[in-house]
Amino acid sequence: TGGLKLLCAHVSMLRRRGHHVVAVRRAPAGSAGPAVPPWSGVSADEDVLLAPHEHLAGVYAGVNTLDVVVVGMFQQLPELLLGLPPTVPLLYYEQGHEWLFGDAARLDARHGMAEADA
Repeated sequence: TGGLKLLCAHVSMLRRRGHHVVAVRRAPAGSAGPAVPPWSGVSADEDVLLAPHEHLAGVYAGVNTLDVVVVGMFQQLPELLLGLPPTVPLLYYEQGHEWLFGDAARLDARHGMAEADA
């Protein structure tokens, strides 16, 4: 998706600037592979795969050393707010989501939905 592509681009840029990047992905049980998708051509310094029942603070021993945790989906916020040490900032990298901001097509006059919403 576009949001994931932007997150991957930021991983690449941060690494070029010398930052140590830890990529985290929640994967279905039994899954393997990198946290950053192979099609992106980007790699992180460390990959962390979380099973459905796992939390970052319980799996990644270096959680206290992180400078920031960047979240790409709002569903991840509650888990991270509850599990991260208070010294680690949490950055919600929202790039537009229809559940939060509405469906952009509904506001487009060509679809005639703006009047229906009024």
